[in-house]
Amino acid sequence: MSLTSSLADPASPLSRFLADHLPRPQGLLPDLRRRLAPFPAPVKPESEGVRPDYALIGHSIDHRLRISLGAPTGGPIACGVDLARIDDDGWPSREVTLAVQAAGHDLLAELRSYDKREGVPLALAGEAEDRLVRLCHVASGFETIYRLGGFVRGNSLGRCAPDAGLEDLLAAVPATVVDDVRRQMMLAADPGPFPALRELPSGQRICGPVFEGGADADGADADGADADGADADGADADGADADGADADGADADGADADGADADGADADGADADGADADGADADGADADGADADGADADGADADFILGGCLIDCKATIRPEQLGRAALYQLAGYLLLDYHDTYRIRRTGLYLSRQGALIDWDIDEFLRLLGARVPLPDLRAACHQALTGTAVANTARDTTPAEPCPPPPPRAPLPRPRHQHPIQETLFD
Repeated sequence: MSLTSSLADPASPLSRFLADHLPRPQGLLPDLRRRLAPFPAPVKPESEGVRPDYALIGHSIDHRLRISLGAPTGGPIACGVDLARIDDDGWPSREVTLAVQAAGHDLLAELRSYDKREGVPLALAGEAEDRLVRLCHVASGFETIYRLGGFVRGNSLGRCAPDAGLEDLLAAVPATVVDDVRRQMMLAADPGPFPALRELPSGQRICGPVFEGGADADGADADGADADGADADGADADGADADGADADGADADGADADGADADGADADGADADGADADGADADGADADGADADGADADGADADFILGGCLIDCKATIRPEQLGRAALYQLAGYLLLDYHDTYRIRRTGLYLSRQGALIDWDIDEFLRLLGARVPLPDLRAACHQALTGTAVANTARDTTPAEPCPPPPPRAPLPRPRHQHPIQETLFD
């Protein structure tokens, strides 16, 4: 299962570690909100009387951005196509299963035609862009199958006719979805940072990075269901990203196409991020979507690492409600890169409906979250907390890591006002 699934459980080892060693997410939120203020209000999809599928839209914008960066076919899409072929449990009929499977293979073949080292422009001309957005949306349906471990009711792929092909699935994508994704891609170009990011050397454009400690976060969590997303780890769109119960309020990060969202709607995926005392987190679809997409076989897979900056994409329509869950998701990815494999030096959130990238230097990010030791020691302590074994703090530093200082003692909870006084002994 995914990182967001682990964070959804406040009792999981990873959740407890973050709460103890990065105890002040509220220290970062004012800076996030201040820096978001100059950006335009989020663009919103037209509903035409039908509630938009925010989780799936969040995944779609994530896939379209990846294609612009030169990564057209993520592993979760191909795995979703394979899983649809292997597991036909729950599909409306065997004929529909076969039709969806065949369309999935045609989809993968067409997506491979966009496999260009330099990426595809942020906006193609006319019908070409419309078709690409539709391909991304259908691909998101297959990613949902992967994230949830199979077909579930509500997946739009199950509504196709028994004799449907890829063209029928593409035609079924609502025009409002195409328009919504196109507007977000326009924002990615201006005021967004993607023109410059596309100019990075290909080795510095990493989409869907998987972290060494992902399996450790998985093993710590037995809940199974996620939120990205929808997180990301898919695109968080306003859906349910099960990022976890944040003791601070209700988090509906959305984009992970599978959860429930405060806006009704994930998978970076979508977010049922839990209660966030800082308000309901509406991260929306995490563009890997998935953040909260359910059981994620890859463990911890983020959205992007671009030029050394770890970026989680949020397609939320309520950025003011981003809260602790979104920040702990970034921190979790950062700590699970135990040996600094990706050389992450900055981290941030990309708000696709505003074209806003808000990022921080790693030292500043950890300081504002309340860290008391540097990143290498935090990673080593996190590894020990999740696995019970020690690890040197980085691949380039083989000296044993210093243990983290113990967390401050927690004050006992007050007795509820309605509870009767307790007599400690017979002689009181």
